[in-house]
Amino acid sequence: MKFLLLLFISIKCVSQTSPSSFLNNLCEIQTGNEKSRYLVIKISSPCDWEVFPSSINNEVIKLRHTEKGMIVFQNLIIDTLKPGTTDADAKLLLTTEGLKILTKNDGRYKYISSRQFKVNGVNAGEIVMGNTDDEAHSHFSIQTYFIYKRRIVMIMFTYMSNRALYDKMYQPYLSLFRGIVNKTKFK
Repeated sequence: MKFLLLLFISIKCVSQTSPSSFLNNLCEIQTGNEKSRYLVIKISSPCDWEVFPSSINNEVIKLRHTEKGMIVFQNLIIDTLKPGTTDADAKLLLTTEGLKILTKNDGRYKYISSRQFKVNGVNAGEIVMGNTDDEAHSHFSIQTYFIYKRRIVMIMFTYMSNRALYDKMYQPYLSLFRGIVNKTKFK
């Protein structure tokens, strides 16, 4: 019996956390300060993810989760639309072509997919990009953009691991990230 208990404990210690388990333990983070340009937005994040300081001017929130062989980041970035941007121009930013411009991809990432949808009545555009060329360092990024009160709001998740773990965890983490974004509330 002691052997079975010891075996169970050692298996538990080396296994990865199931991404779906994070959805059962979410905390809300509310903005509204100067750094968020006084927008009041509630985003969700797994409660045990670490808040990480950011030196980027328009990055409001940065969180990190690390486990053996992988690291995940969640960022909230809020910026203003360029002066002269019409409502029609802003709406175009949420299309596939607009999202490709917003991401400022320097060629390190390959386009995977994009879609348009709504979160609590606010139009959103999502782009997923990744790179699996390096066996030791594979990663993907899911960036969800909203145009809200003449601001560009981006919730971004980045997943990094070796290629073998990436192949196993891509779909579960993509589902987790989408589930978290869908809980966003705008005031």
